[in-house]
Amino acid sequence: MMLLAQAESLNAHILYHILPVWKKGWMAMFLLLMGVMHSGMGQSSFGGISFQENKGQWPTDIKYRADLGAGAQVILKPDGYGVMLYDTADMHRLWSMFHGDAHQLPAGSVHRPRAPFPQAISSPAQPAFPITLHGVYYEVNFFPAEPHPSVQLIPDHASPTQYHYFIGNDPAHWATHVQAYGGITYKNVYPHIDVRIYSEAGRLKSDWMVYPGGRVDDIWLQYRGLQAMTVKKGNLLLKTAIGTVTELEPFCYQYVDGVRQQIACRYVLHGDRVGFQITGHYETQLPLIIDPVVVFATFTGSTADNWGFTATYDDQGNFYAGGIVFGDNGRYPVTPGAFQQTFGGGVTENGYYGYDMAIAKFDPTGRNLLYATYLGGSGNEQPHSLIVNHQGNLIIAGRTNSTDFPHDHAYGPLGNYDIVIAELNPTGSALLHSVLIGGKNDDGVNITYVREAGTVSLMQNYGDDARSEVMVDDSDNIYLASCSQSPDFPTTAGVFQPRKGDRTQPHSGSRTVKTDSGPYTFYYTYYDQDAVVIKLHPDFSLAWASFLGGSGDDAAYVIDLDPQHHIYVAGATSSSDLPKGSALGSVLQANYQGGMTDGFVAEISNDGTQLLRRTYLGTGGIDEVYGLAFDQQGYPYVCGTTTGNWPVINAAFAQTRGKQFIAKLKPDLSGYVYSTTFGTGGANPDISPVAFLVDRCENVYVSGWGGDINSSYGGFVHGGQSTSGLYITPDALQKTTDGSDFYFFVLKRNSASVLYASYWGGPGIWEHVDGGTSRFDPRGVIYEAVCGGCDGSSNEPVTPGVWSPVNRSKNCNEVALKIAFNLSGVHIGLKAEHGDTSGCVPFTVEIADTAGLARQYVWDFGDGTPQVRTTQSSQRHTYTAVGRYRVMVVGIDSSSCNIADTGYMWVKVGDNPAEIGFRVEKVGPCTSYRYRFINTSVAPTGSFTDSSFVWDFGDGTPEVWAGTDTIEHGYGSAGVYRVVLRLVDTSFCNAPADSVKVLRVASNVRASFQVDSIGCVPYEAQFENTSLGGIDFSWDFGDGATSQEVSPVHAYGKAGVYVVRMIAEDSTTCNRRDTVVDTIRVYGRPVSSFVVSPVPPQENVAEVFTNQSEGAVKWCWEFGDGSGDTSYNTSHIYPATGVYEACLRVANEWGCEDTSCQAVEALINPLFDVPSAFSPNGDGVNDVFRVRGFGIAKFEMEIYNRWGQKVYESRDVNQGWDGTYRGKPQPMDAYAYVIHIQFTDGRQTTKTGSVTLLR
Repeated sequence: MMLLAQAESLNAHILYHILPVWKKGWMAMFLLLMGVMHSGMGQSSFGGISFQENKGQWPTDIKYRADLGAGAQVILKPDGYGVMLYDTADMHRLWSMFHGDAHQLPAGSVHRPRAPFPQAISSPAQPAFPITLHGVYYEVNFFPAEPHPSVQLIPDHASPTQYHYFIGNDPAHWATHVQAYGGITYKNVYPHIDVRIYSEAGRLKSDWMVYPGGRVDDIWLQYRGLQAMTVKKGNLLLKTAIGTVTELEPFCYQYVDGVRQQIACRYVLHGDRVGFQITGHYETQLPLIIDPVVVFATFTGSTADNWGFTATYDDQGNFYAGGIVFGDNGRYPVTPGAFQQTFGGGVTENGYYGYDMAIAKFDPTGRNLLYATYLGGSGNEQPHSLIVNHQGNLIIAGRTNSTDFPHDHAYGPLGNYDIVIAELNPTGSALLHSVLIGGKNDDGVNITYVREAGTVSLMQNYGDDARSEVMVDDSDNIYLASCSQSPDFPTTAGVFQPRKGDRTQPHSGSRTVKTDSGPYTFYYTYYDQDAVVIKLHPDFSLAWASFLGGSGDDAAYVIDLDPQHHIYVAGATSSSDLPKGSALGSVLQANYQGGMTDGFVAEISNDGTQLLRRTYLGTGGIDEVYGLAFDQQGYPYVCGTTTGNWPVINAAFAQTRGKQFIAKLKPDLSGYVYSTTFGTGGANPDISPVAFLVDRCENVYVSGWGGDINSSYGGFVHGGQSTSGLYITPDALQKTTDGSDFYFFVLKRNSASVLYASYWGGPGIWEHVDGGTSRFDPRGVIYEAVCGGCDGSSNEPVTPGVWSPVNRSKNCNEVALKIAFNLSGVHIGLKAEHGDTSGCVPFTVEIADTAGLARQYVWDFGDGTPQVRTTQSSQRHTYTAVGRYRVMVVGIDSSSCNIADTGYMWVKVGDNPAEIGFRVEKVGPCTSYRYRFINTSVAPTGSFTDSSFVWDFGDGTPEVWAGTDTIEHGYGSAGVYRVVLRLVDTSFCNAPADSVKVLRVASNVRASFQVDSIGCVPYEAQFENTSLGGIDFSWDFGDGATSQEVSPVHAYGKAGVYVVRMIAEDSTTCNRRDTVVDTIRVYGRPVSSFVVSPVPPQENVAEVFTNQSEGAVKWCWEFGDGSGDTSYNTSHIYPATGVYEACLRVANEWGCEDTSCQAVEALINPLFDVPSAFSPNGDGVNDVFRVRGFGIAKFEMEIYNRWGQKVYESRDVNQGWDGTYRGKPQPMDAYAYVIHIQFTDGRQTTKTGSVTLLR
């Protein structure tokens, strides 16, 4: 399909450009140069890009193609690759046009619905598309251009999904059962060098593998189609027509004796080519890896102020972002069908307008917003923690003070802020459950919601008032760790602490801050507080609820389950008498350690009846636990912050006096396995932790933020905080900080070393969260909610092609940030194609490793056939004997922390297929809508049971489970129904299997059909039978041809008018027969033809295009450089010397089209000229001061009067100054100009001078 985009002027501009952001990586002897393309991506069944093979549907030089979304593509050819990407803002405008959002179109544009038949090209008076669609295309070729003679393209990770292409009317370009793959390896690109293109965590990547005998120096990538290419601060900057693409500095390392060692390396440029230089020493027989970090980041796109709180993920890698949105100005980008379409309301709080929860779901690449909804009542709401249950529903935990928050359960008297837990379905269209839990005081508020109060009791960071965490178990029971200030909080009978541990005394205070209008005093009041632990059943009824607290303030921030499903909670306390627990044995710290707060960890029985163990975790300073997680062996880990001297135990890595701690505890809480610290060593913590993980390799991940908003804005952390000076690894995504950024830290197993540490944030922006938790998935991918872009800035490091690359609000916008650290090792996840794990002999099954992380596989199909060793992540195997077989797959990656993982699957093969069938009889008179369904299925051996089958009558009524008995069913109205008889009895090898019939229900048969009644030769008419009633059908197409098919397809080869007749017959209806007639008009096509002069081309002379078409009334020229025209004859000056494919697309008055193309050679010598005077007197001669030139790619002009005032500026060489300023004519005088020009050959020039305005 060709997209014809035109501006309203005659010269429309479309620039096609491939825009990946390639980050090189993986180099080795075997050398692995790993790269990342920051472009939109289509999804394969493995959650990444789907590389589809070329079976004739595309030009022959394309071997594979991957759709990246938003029209973008990656094209793999034998000698390199190319990528196409369109400007995001233009694409949003284009999408808006097609979706009828006329308010987003340029003024004067017209929204035209899609026509059902071929349509004539629009004339200049009615533009085809009122959108100028900009994009960029560049190619990256393996240099030299001639590939190695033995190069092969080998696919891997075959997808169970296949594709079908029917492009145009030429069957030669039709392709069916097109296979898609997760990766493509170029074998022998250079001697002993391979490159693999694949996707990981939703991004496009490349691995260069240099085997023994290969030379890194041989690798050269030639970039074509860029405006400029430079290396700055180690990063490769690619300047394109729609912006600069940044390829991050390469990071090289080797595994030596299982330990990763960095090897110095860098980019090298030579003209239009990029290579790699290894500047450090490396072992030529060991893998050397060049490895960047993969990331996507997008704003939510809210036009209202939108603060970031919490985030989570699902098994497909979708991203869920939770925050708050204010109702005073703008809107949240609510999607059609979302549960709550409008702002629910809110109350002013501490000078802030009211707010609702704002929940958004993004696809795994961040390109598409799957849903977005408000969630709130007439008060204020916040989400503190999110998690997706095993049904794919989103569980939201937070707080509300709305009296009308939607809910189906409520516990306690409620009042002020209450705890809320809600469940949204996977599409965000329905609130499945919601529960409110609370007493008369604040619940779900840690100390005080007045954040400007600064450091008060447990509240040590900005946003600490909104800390809590929700979890689910394998049965989708829900667990919450939170806090309460209510003595009448609704605990349940038999729990370990039914009553509050303190006296619920009030506390009050104030803090005065400086504002733009002068000093302002914030007042706050809170009551003594306990932690609370809650368990809900899957239907959101309350299983139990208990306090956990002493005589001081207590809060449970985080929660997790151990392998025995015991509940562990952790947080902070100022109580010296926190309950100890009933289990025997000593704990790490039985007594309070002093200072303002201690951290704690408590173990609770799953039924809530026993507090088994409790240990303090503290020093003499201020200590709080913000992270809790288990490894696969059942050991608990914690992270948090301290102002004291945290102990370092059994830790090879530790930073002296660091104020962030990580510790691995013994499961009985009796001691440390190891404990360590990290940070700058100052008096106060450097960050506020918000996410924590222990992966399958026992690496530990921490995400947090710090900086000015914590110290200056809120008065927290006792006098100052900055992220400056934190430890950064050489492969960091971002190595510098403005002091107020996010920080990501990954500690190797047993605190052996730091695997990764990086900043993330924009310059001059205080990135933070306003409360709540984010999450790492088990693979070590962070799903981080960020409150970014505050003060209306878009200067965050968002990635190309995402949903919203800019902040559309006047203040803050939540950023959804996803980073894959690729440090969690290999694992196996098996899935059969279409879910088929049973069948009849011979049975062929295709099984795929959906994780796709291994580099080698060993497949054992359990039937005695030899094991298969391969790099392929999917295999097809045929079983030739009856039996039940266990498939075993071992995935291997020797460079990963766990080296290998094993997955299993059972396959069942039988030899007893059942024959499935039924017939239908009408019951009663011809006016009846009742039918008898007679099951005629035959069992080869044995017999069917009374539940072997399921009937689906196609009218939305419930399915009926049955045996072979005859079933009667009545329909409520006439219509066409698809009736399905499904065999579900798995004792038969072909189950599940269907028999399907289309039933046309009517009292009287009424013949009808639909077809496009106008076409162009050759016209293939597709007839859709819409008859009510009818068993047999007879067609006469009006050209001597006939058919007995229900909905036939017929080709008309000649122009003419054809009368089509269809007869429908049905002996069960009252009239038995009906006839319908319609007319089809088939028109001939025009003939497109043109000539070009002069030939050969002349330097800087326009090419003249002379139209020689026949039978056309409308014309569209496409010059091959992204521009076009709709005149009958035209001329065009090309931007640069070269050969272009020019095309003329023509249409006749009936909309039939024809296109012809030819190569046009252009000869351009870039130059320009500036006039010395102009006379804007309206005589049509020299009225405008304009630069004339050839080969001008970019243009900037500024004009100043004699007092230095700018009176005109332009970025368009075709526009000029008419001698006015703000609509007023300027006096006769000399005016200074500054002109910057970049030519199409890359040269740049600046000219200054003066021009005389004559009156």
